Order: sequence, then structure tokens, then C-alpha cells
Amino acid sequence: MRILVVEDEIPALKKIVSMLQKVEPGILIAGKTKTIRETVKWLSSNQQPDLILLDIQLSDGMSLKIFDQVTVSCPVIFQTAYDEYILDAFNYNAIDYLLKPVSQARLKEALKKYKKFEQHFSPNYKRLLDELTSRTKIYKERLTVKSGVDFKSIPVSK
Repeated sequence: MRILVVEDEIPALKKIVSMLQKVEPGILIAGKTKTIRETVKWLSSNQQPDLILLDIQLSDGMSLKIFDQVTVSCPVIFQTAYDEYILDAFNYNAIDYLLKPVSQARLKEALKKYKKFEQHFSPNYKRLLDELTSRTKIYKERLTVKSGVDFKSIPVSK
């Protein structure tokens, strides 16, 4: 799982990255940004991450402005000290809203929710691939063609 972490406070950034790696060891931090401008630039020049962990109040303004400047198609877990933006957050791909200080247990819950959504919405490619490759190809041995008013059977070689 590739995550973009957007947090302007260095100690909070280090703490959340550390907690992410503890609760989900296979996690890849795809990027870390601290401002609206950095985040817009990152999202414009990189492949969308699987998930964004986003602080609402950044040093250069409300992070919700990011969504006005760039298309974000992945889910977002908001983290903030402010509970007043919860309704706004759910208009912008939010799957959870964590109040600071974020506990490890609460972060783990939010990631579990993300995984449930991921399993629900993404097709099971492996099962589909297995099903398609397990089918044996059956070829026709004869073709029937119309010749005038009559039909003729023509054998097909392999």
C-alpha cells in the first residue's frame, strides 16, 4: 500500500510515519509533503497513491483547497486537531477522520477500514485470471458456409 502523508509539523509527521510502519509493516511511504503547494505539485507529477493521510490545517491554509487544484481519485484519511471540518472532509474522498493526537489503535482501525473498502471495490484479478487461464480452448472442427441455396460443411485443420 502506497501512502502520501501530508503533515506540516515535523514531530507529528515523524510520529505518524512511525505508527504507520508499526501497524502495517508492508506500507510504502510514497511521499511526504508539508504544504498545499507541495502536495498539489506531488500529486500532479506522481502516480496517485493508494491512500492519502492528510492533515486539514497546514501552514499555508486549509488542505481542502488541494481538491480544488488537482484531481484526487484515491481515498483520504483526514487527521486534525479540529472536529469542525468533519462534514467538509467527507465531501473529499474521506474514509475516516482522526482527531489528534492520533493513537496507534485508531490509526490501525482506519487502515482496516481502508482495506475493507479496497476489497469491496477492487475486482479480484487473480481469481479472474485463474478462471480464464484454466479454461481449455475449444476450436471448431468444421465450418458451415452457404453456397447459393445450399449449405456446405468444410473441415478446419489445426
